[in-house]
Amino acid sequence: MEENKSKKMRRLLIYLFYDKDGIVDRYVPYFLNSFKSCCKEICVVINGKLTDASKQILEKCASKLLIRENVGFDSWAYKYALENYGFDKLKEYDEVILSNFTMFGPLYPAEKIFEKMDKVDCDFWGITNHPAVNFYMAGIKISEHIQSYFIAYRKKILNSKCFSQYWQTLKVPTNYEEAVAFHELRCTTYFRRKGYKSASFINPKKYNRKLQNKPYFAYIKKQIEEDSMPFVKRKIFSIQNDSPEWKIEGGIEDLLQTIVKNTDYDLSLIRDNIFRTYNPKFDEKQFYIKFLLLTLKQILIPWQYKHYKRKKNSLLSKYNSMKWVKKIVVLCKNNLRGVKN
Repeated sequence: MEENKSKKMRRLLIYLFYDKDGIVDRYVPYFLNSFKSCCKEICVVINGKLTDASKQILEKCASKLLIRENVGFDSWAYKYALENYGFDKLKEYDEVILSNFTMFGPLYPAEKIFEKMDKVDCDFWGITNHPAVNFYMAGIKISEHIQSYFIAYRKKILNSKCFSQYWQTLKVPTNYEEAVAFHELRCTTYFRRKGYKSASFINPKKYNRKLQNKPYFAYIKKQIEEDSMPFVKRKIFSIQNDSPEWKIEGGIEDLLQTIVKNTDYDLSLIRDNIFRTYNPKFDEKQFYIKFLLLTLKQILIPWQYKHYKRKKNSLLSKYNSMKWVKKIVVLCKNNLRGVKN
């Protein structure tokens, strides 16, 4: 019954996309297509430029494309899309979901997200709940809040005047800290003070004391294994070479192993994007080697993997194993040349 209810609900997904080169990598259409069975309509709003090839990709995934100037970060892109529909039009939906390009996934079927959250009595919800911490962004202290990379507003809020008022009074951010402070930190407090109830997919009581200010990646392995965490933030892969406190438990290799063992998500979607966007900061050679070893393990001992029956026939072609080998050979040759020189 809950599954039927989830499919019948009229949902609008508004997805923000930004890439400095205007390129849409494969993880984006995978995300959008995964939500088609759950959403009545999908709108993609693009901040900045978009290549012709990428535009064609998004046109196949979305009902509507909106391309705008790259101003105001994600919050003003959402505002632009919401106003494009009109707040009266939004009242026709049971849920309006605001999401963005900053994560890989869903690792599990998107339907499972809604099957779980449809049972929760709330007016708006997200994936992770950020605990209050003694830290300030743009002069605003971080209070407990639903993180804005995926947040759904239900009909009770959509039908209220305060929903349009929230967006009409939104300040224009000029930097990252202001983007967080003016929207993410404000949103939860604003609607809670109006009497609306919030909720999160990941139980905050289980993790909040441990998460500190890193709820989207601290204990990410445990969240995937035990709580069916549907998303992995892209930022995880960009910060692993920074200070030690930002490293995930077990490292990237353990995270990849966890994704493969517990989900059907194609790791090459992650690989393609991080190699294009995070080089040279990201250790490409090290990641290729880890990726090859993981692929070989899947081939040689598939019974260790939860979904091996569905994967074993397509594993070699899916991960382009020979390409990994060739890439490693080239990298090794280049390194040897460097030593000789």
